Amino acid sequence: MRSVSEVVAGSVPAHLQGAVAVLNAEETVWEAMLGGWRAQQFARNLAPSTVDRRRDLVTRFRVYADAYPWSWTVGAVDEFFLELRAVGGAAQSTILSYQGALRMFLEYVCDPRYGWVEQCWQRFGDHPAQVFHEWNTAGHAQNGIAQPGTLTTRLQDAGINLRAARNATLRALVLEIPAAIVADSLGYSYQIADKHRRNSGATFSNYISHRS
Repeated sequence: MRSVSEVVAGSVPAHLQGAVAVLNAEETVWEAMLGGWRAQQFARNLAPSTVDRRRDLVTRFRVYADAYPWSWTVGAVDEFFLELRAVGGAAQSTILSYQGALRMFLEYVCDPRYGWVEQCWQRFGDHPAQVFHEWNTAGHAQNGIAQPGTLTTRLQDAGINLRAARNATLRALVLEIPAAIVADSLGYSYQIADKHRRNSGATFSNYISHRS
């Protein structure tokens, strides 16, 4: 009798051969994951344009994070969407769409029916985990997401020169002020604000005085 994973569209047996060259193992597993997710979405009758758009986004995030899905972190998520909103001026609908697609990809690779968690653990000693939660995604932010124009004004008021800042430069500038202030300006929940406050070493009294 075949196992459940062998009969599910997008499962490991259909997209990954047992023997993977050692030098190319990570990239091979990554490409197989993308192929499996594509098959799973087609099995749900999604449009090819939607499937391709989601694949492009997941690939974009992998390049940004400079890591494969079994090594993705909440910190990479925060930085990715900070840049999308502060530098790219992404709209609320774009943020929601991107976070939703990335969350769905991780739901797929973390689902035991497809076998990717076991494969990654056996090959790399690590496995994918969900890094998109209620407390770090736009749909659950306490006051919603700041619109691009308002966001730019708030960050400029915080002392960040957005015209000159790009990518790593922006991140460096953000780290110069209490991280909780930045989190609040971006419309994150208070849990996110407190997390940034702890990571940056800023005092919460500074954060409170800013809001007063």
